[in-house]
Amino acid sequence: MKKLCIALLLCSCILSGSISFAAPIGSIDGYSWDTAQIQVNMPAEYQPEPEPAPEEAPSVSAGTEIGRASTTYSESSSYANRNQNMLLATQAINAVVLQPGEVFSYNNTLGPRTAERGYKIATIFQGGKKVPGLGGGICQISSTLYMATKNAGLEIVERYPHSLPVSYCSRDDEATVSWGVLDYRFKNNLSVPIRINATMGGGVCEVIIQTP
Repeated sequence: MKKLCIALLLCSCILSGSISFAAPIGSIDGYSWDTAQIQVNMPAEYQPEPEPAPEEAPSVSAGTEIGRASTTYSESSSYANRNQNMLLATQAINAVVLQPGEVFSYNNTLGPRTAERGYKIATIFQGGKKVPGLGGGICQISSTLYMATKNAGLEIVERYPHSLPVSYCSRDDEATVSWGVLDYRFKNNLSVPIRINATMGGGVCEVIIQTP
């Protein structure tokens, strides 16, 4: 019985790691022993592995591109009004900087599409039909922006498809807008500011999302 108690004590020491005793433990059932020289070393393969250090979030340096998208358009003179509207929209969103947690609104950024502000009559979708209206064509820019923000992994807050298919992108990439009714909004869910770079020329609309 005494030997069994000692064996159990030594087993507990082995399981707990490398242990040294500098004084007698005492006695069990009237049996005492000197542990001054007792040392138990566990083999290296049984030593607990250190906890891995937590991974740090990747740093994003200034000017780092995080998302990009482009669509094409016709430069034919018959689309002059539409292209003018697209250019105004491109200029409005270009160089916009969003701070972490800030929400971008396409409607608020462009403002009302009025003749006084330079917008022209071009084809728009209304009630499932193509009709002439002020600002026709700006949805191509909002859709291109939507594609870029998706590619950047940003949080989409509000987005609607067109009532009819368009030629410049797929149904999944559409982001139609209508002043006071439908908006395209997304949130900068990153820990750093982001900047929208939008360009239009040579039949190509391009939006790049990057850090300032």
